[in-house]
Amino acid sequence: MHVRLALCCTLLCCLVITAKTQAWGPAGHKIVASIAFRRLSPDQQKKILSLLKKHPRFEDDFAPKMEDVDDRFANEWIVEQAAIWPDLARGLSGPGMRQKYHHGTWHFINLPHYLTDADEQVLKGGIKDKVNINFDVPADAEGQKAMNIVQAIAHSKSIVMNPQADPDERALHLSWLIHLVGDIHQPLHSTALFSRKLFPDGDQGGNKIQTDRRKNLHSLWDGFPGSPQFNTVRNRAVKLLNDPEMKDVGEKAAEVQDVTKWLDESHLLAETEAYDGAVMGFLREQEQSPADAELPQLDLGEDYLHQGGDVAQCRLVQAGYRLGKLLEAVP
Repeated sequence: MHVRLALCCTLLCCLVITAKTQAWGPAGHKIVASIAFRRLSPDQQKKILSLLKKHPRFEDDFAPKMEDVDDRFANEWIVEQAAIWPDLARGLSGPGMRQKYHHGTWHFINLPHYLTDADEQVLKGGIKDKVNINFDVPADAEGQKAMNIVQAIAHSKSIVMNPQADPDERALHLSWLIHLVGDIHQPLHSTALFSRKLFPDGDQGGNKIQTDRRKNLHSLWDGFPGSPQFNTVRNRAVKLLNDPEMKDVGEKAAEVQDVTKWLDESHLLAETEAYDGAVMGFLREQEQSPADAELPQLDLGEDYLHQGGDVAQCRLVQAGYRLGKLLEAVP
């Protein structure tokens, strides 16, 4: 294991033990789902698959795409498809389909990170008016439409774990639960950067920071897991499961099922890794530019990219093992 990756994982394990308190791209979500599925017993795998096949969009968004899937791996493919389905829901067409199934705010929470201490002093008081950082699930359906990721995980989990709930609803929310456990482990799904001049309403988890790699800082982090091709994802998951050091990271992570601690970890990594010293220094320089100046593209070095890839791998393993533990309890 690289030294910096070891430090990252050690940091997270320490946080896990002592804390009081678009998403990974398709490849990331599929790797998380594959790791989790392979950790389940055969009986629990069957239970999860039986439930997912009751998904209200199974005949439209799952079955037609399985024609080219090797029968030996069809079950794993279904779980991976469930993992990316909440992102696919963005593109649904037909009367009311997108409005019914797409929930944009469920994928993230914007815990605040401030460019400078002065920004924090000025902006902190009004932050709750700008972002939803509440952890309590709204009781009404209208409030549930605008939930953040912590609220959405709790909401979906309550439905999935209720064997008396409507099977279609359980299947739908199982797909969301598989997806959101992946999302909350992506550092830039936890955090938004605020500053008085550049980002008074937040940078939307790096979406407003254009980079020389991919579209912006957020999409760069989404893309660290690599290719979403099924065989590539399956092989990557198997390799990570068979790596002794990654197995140790995953097993320690699985012991922690408190979602707020998963969020704490991602927020810390956003502050220290995604918005590292070079990124923050670049943005502080831009704060001194004329008010009408366009924010230039951020050039990222190879060290940043290598470290980001290492952090992403660590988070995928942690998410996969934690999701597996969670799915073990599905009735």
